[in-house]
Amino acid sequence: MSDATMLSPGTILNQRYEVVGILGRGGMGAVYRARDLRLPALTVAVKELWTNDLSPTEQTEAWARFEREAQLLATLHHPGLPRVSDFFTEHQRHYLVMDFIDGQTVEAIVEQRGSLPT
Repeated sequence: MSDATMLSPGTILNQRYEVVGILGRGGMGAVYRARDLRLPALTVAVKELWTNDLSPTEQTEAWARFEREAQLLATLHHPGLPRVSDFFTEHQRHYLVMDFIDGQTVEAIVEQRGSLPT
């Protein structure tokens, strides 16, 4: 997925979440920092799933995995996990809204400290 398909700051999703910036991206999506327009003091993370480059069968499978992830995360309650608060589809893309946890990424920590021994 090219940068041209990334959401720009100011984009409004689901008439509720305003994209502030990008937190990270991978092969099948991106995670954005966003502001909840209904609760302006609330910053959230919005995970986006891209399926345009997949076959119809792969799209269906990816969507099912993403939905299972949303359903599972919504049932988990642990201080080390973000709480899921919303899940929706818009413009043929799928989104998962969760708590924004400020701090370093796992990738940054591994780069600084090295990986754990196996």
